[in-house]
Amino acid sequence: MVDRPTRVIWVDAGLGMSPPSCPGITCEAFTDANAALARLKGSGWEAVVIAASTEQARRLRTDSAWMTAWRDTPVLLVAPLDDDTEAVRLAEAGVQDILHPSQASAAELTLRLALSVARKQRERDARRSWSTDLDTGLPNRDQLLEHLNQLLALRARQPSPMALVVVRATGLDAAGAQHGDEAVHVLRRKLAVRLRGAVRASDVVASLGGDGYALLLARLESAADAAQVAAKLQRVAREPFHVLGVTVRLQPFVGMAACPADGNDASALLARALEAAQMAERQGLRSAAND
Repeated sequence: MVDRPTRVIWVDAGLGMSPPSCPGITCEAFTDANAALARLKGSGWEAVVIAASTEQARRLRTDSAWMTAWRDTPVLLVAPLDDDTEAVRLAEAGVQDILHPSQASAAELTLRLALSVARKQRERDARRSWSTDLDTGLPNRDQLLEHLNQLLALRARQPSPMALVVVRATGLDAAGAQHGDEAVHVLRRKLAVRLRGAVRASDVVASLGGDGYALLLARLESAADAAQVAAKLQRVAREPFHVLGVTVRLQPFVGMAACPADGNDASALLARALEAAQMAERQGLRSAAND
């Protein structure tokens, strides 16, 4: 039994089934799927129950709006499915659990909903862990590329300037050798905070691991704006850090790739920005050696 009622959107999609009355569930019922989806966008809903006919259940797994909704919200399907293959397909599409109407007692629904909510939370935690650099709390490379691919797809018909900026902060290895691994962890976190504070909330700051960071500037008035942001990032990364009672300086090198000027492939844009940052580092080292 859950400690408090689970807040549920209940959708009757052709089964003619009303939500049960029980202390473990608080329902808001709909017969219009679009109205239910609109309501689901509000905060506080923990799960969705869809009571569907067999035909409606089949349609659900090809409905892009519902598939997007249940990516983040646990869905319990009540449907008279006699075909195990169809049940598997629905599970693969994202349905957390499936109940036959004859099993859908108030007690069973309460239990299944609690289990579905717990499984979805565990799935979210796993996804967050997979997509996050644990040292900095920033999205990792895979998550950055996924986000960039989504933006590129959205803007395929109406291209607008975007840029990917890579910052390589050399000096972390030296800080680790002199002050220990904990100093490196603290430096990476502090630099992440500093870079995040230097751009807009709509921009994406990601960790590439080690001394690398990437910033996706999703909305630019013009391609030239990216160079100004890159210069700002280089300035803030050069400022001294106070770590474990000592002052540490890093030497940042910046590279950029612009979209659509440098292409429309996420991996290629990242590779180009990384190569530009590495080239800037090589030029900086040569310049230092000649001084």
